[in-house]
Amino acid sequence: MKPLYKFSFSEAKRNNEVEEFRESLRENIRCRDFLDNEIVEKFDGMRLPDECAENSIKEFGYDRTIYT
Repeated sequence: MKPLYKFSFSEAKRNNEVEEFRESLRENIRCRDFLDNEIVEKFDGMRLPDECAENSIKEFGYDRTIYT
């Protein structure tokens, strides 16, 4: 699981952490796409199965799932 970078690009640049910022951003996008796909496939019009959150947390961790 890749660490979540919670600071802005400006902060990353100032701290020489641009690559960490970009890696986290790519993982955020992958998480977003994963969640979008889960919703499209499993939303029944009223709710999502619990497994959607569980799968996302297992794949990306709690912090990134909530952050995204």
